[in-house]
Amino acid sequence: MKLTWNKETEFFDFETEDMVGTLVSQGKLQGIRRLMHKKDMQDFIGTYPIDYPAYGLRRGDKLYLLNIYHLLARNLPSGHTGRTMEHEYITLENGVELTIKPSTDCPVTHKVRYEIKEPNVIDLTLSLTSHASLSAYEVWVSSYFYPKLIPYIYLYKNPARSDIKAEHFVAILENEFIRDWWGGGYLFFPRDNKAACLVFDGRWGEKYQPFIFGPYYARPLMVTLNKQTGIAFIQMARQEDCIALYSSWIRATAEERPNTAEYFVFFGEDLKPDDTRTARMRSCLIEMREDFNIPLKVYEHFINEP
Repeated sequence: MKLTWNKETEFFDFETEDMVGTLVSQGKLQGIRRLMHKKDMQDFIGTYPIDYPAYGLRRGDKLYLLNIYHLLARNLPSGHTGRTMEHEYITLENGVELTIKPSTDCPVTHKVRYEIKEPNVIDLTLSLTSHASLSAYEVWVSSYFYPKLIPYIYLYKNPARSDIKAEHFVAILENEFIRDWWGGGYLFFPRDNKAACLVFDGRWGEKYQPFIFGPYYARPLMVTLNKQTGIAFIQMARQEDCIALYSSWIRATAEERPNTAEYFVFFGEDLKPDDTRTARMRSCLIEMREDFNIPLKVYEHFINEP
């Protein structure tokens, strides 16, 4: 793995046997800013639809993968994100480690370690230390993909269906209800009942709740597939760490949207001062065509690592 500092962009460029990309370690938009498999050299990252001066974004700017986004608890002000908090970083042999510093509104120190590994792996380790008592604290990791890619999620089957496997991948595609309700929305796939209830506890405000509930996920595992080339970005986490998955809807044509958003949400636990927690997430850029046994094998390997 080769990691080099680009003086012109002030980003880190990386290259492995299978992929090339860019890792951003500073500013409000930290994470993976460019990611391509060497077989097709198509960037997996989507763009922003409007000007957003608070983040320094203009319409059409590239977004990012694996960015620290919402930081939420029942007893914290809503709207706080990892993008707005002060942070610093150190360089690792194969990546970077960010320290997101605590603030008055969010009294938590976060450490975010990005590690690039051969031939096609990006590991993210998220650690936190709380400096106050927090109720059901959660951290969102956000990714925004090129819109022609199709996201799949691994779900439990509907008990009324006898014609499909107990667990299976389902493409997240548009239907009229999702398109017409609220002009869109976010599909919510919780781990369990406790996680499902968090969106109703007031952390999103008294009436604002932009989520459409799906079934429970069977594994915290998402596949974002380029069906033309067979290259996929596979994201996964340990079930004990990840309380929910979210995705934006997919419209009928890619021209109607600038990106497809996907979110992994971690922790959801009550914290006391000096409590610590750690979660692990892995992403792989891999050729799989439409062989969905491949992401299951990759996931099993990940969760069985020491």
